[in-house]
Amino acid sequence: EGEEGIPNYNQRGKLWEKAAHLEYFDSNGTSILDQEMGIRIHGDFSRKLPQKSLRLYARSEYGDSNFEHSFFEQKPELNQFKRLILRTSNPNYFHLPFKDELAHLLMKEMGMDYQAFTPVIAFINGSYWGIFNLKERQDEHYLTGNKSIPEEEIHLFEKEGELIFGEQRTFDELKNFVEDSNFENESDYTVLSELIDVNNFVKFLVAQAYFELWDFPEQNLKFWKSDEGKWQWLFNDGDSAINDYWKSKLLEILFPEGTAADGLFFTTLVQKLMTNKSFKRKFYSELLYQLNNTFSPKNIITKIDSLDAIYGPQMPEHIARWNYPENINNYHAAVAHVKRFAALRPATLIRDLNELFDVPVTVFPNPTADLLHLDFFDESVSSPVRYKIYDLLGREMSAGTLVDNTISLSSFSRGIYLLQVEIETVYFTLKVVKE
Repeated sequence: EGEEGIPNYNQRGKLWEKAAHLEYFDSNGTSILDQEMGIRIHGDFSRKLPQKSLRLYARSEYGDSNFEHSFFEQKPELNQFKRLILRTSNPNYFHLPFKDELAHLLMKEMGMDYQAFTPVIAFINGSYWGIFNLKERQDEHYLTGNKSIPEEEIHLFEKEGELIFGEQRTFDELKNFVEDSNFENESDYTVLSELIDVNNFVKFLVAQAYFELWDFPEQNLKFWKSDEGKWQWLFNDGDSAINDYWKSKLLEILFPEGTAADGLFFTTLVQKLMTNKSFKRKFYSELLYQLNNTFSPKNIITKIDSLDAIYGPQMPEHIARWNYPENINNYHAAVAHVKRFAALRPATLIRDLNELFDVPVTVFPNPTADLLHLDFFDESVSSPVRYKIYDLLGREMSAGTLVDNTISLSSFSRGIYLLQVEIETVYFTLKVVKE
């Protein structure tokens, strides 16, 4: 044990970094990297697990100041790294070794910053140590490598404004402005738009609304800016994501009383931004767009199958080594669970949108055997009004322009569908039933 009875695996910092040797092989068994390095145990809860995540450090004192290899097929242009993470999955969340990786692939598809990864099998002192994911670490070196920004211009924070790198005053200035402003006032919102990347923030909020991380925003929250740039947010850790499809992180953030989100800076920022009409519409449209594209059940289930094809064949040996999950059936059940989340999650978010936003249209009769009529509450809605109809798997079934505010469902099979109507560049979605 370390100081004051704290187990060694809970100790942190440079004093607990240990010298080690790394040899990295490609899938053909050819050695392509062979160097000395430093290692530390990585993570929070996962430190208590038998299979621990490791943080890898390249330093000149060990011989090489970088790991020089293009490790990640998602980012083949990156071939120098000062830090890498050899990361295990968290077995408390359905024993799935690729849930965080799935989340980052989806962030990539949204056009957001993400952690590249490569699945690996690790051996420590010659002993089989199971499945890991070799990943980038989201620190100042990550931003320097991915953004080509000089390190001295970076300001990186986490959680409630805890400084990781840079100058504390940069966050303090943002926090003071947000707390003193009223974003119903367009002039205040315009100033904020010069401080934060609104498009980045909207996409980040949409992703968090979808993924439903149980420990967000009090944990797993990183954000940064350069000296001349705007604030941006980084998706961090998806281990606790994609569990309970019926829960609403969005409602928790907007109505946080009695929750861990109450009083947090991120919560305040979202609440204040939602008082601005243009931001609210932007969020609404982005969420519906992503539900029909990146977060469509078909897209996510396809990605799950692709990842399962990589990890699944390795699971029996991994299970024999660590006994979690307890057996291969539990692994298959975990894969089925995330597929179920993908299929059912959109309905929960559409429910949230209907509860939080005024939908300016209703449909009748609903259910209907044939014609569906649309009634607009605002008589100023101008033509043409475009629409699309999707099934519950996110497949487009019909599209067109409204004629006499009527849509024919005569060619549709019996079932439940999602009707998307575009009004003044904002998309509204309603559930319709064909008898």
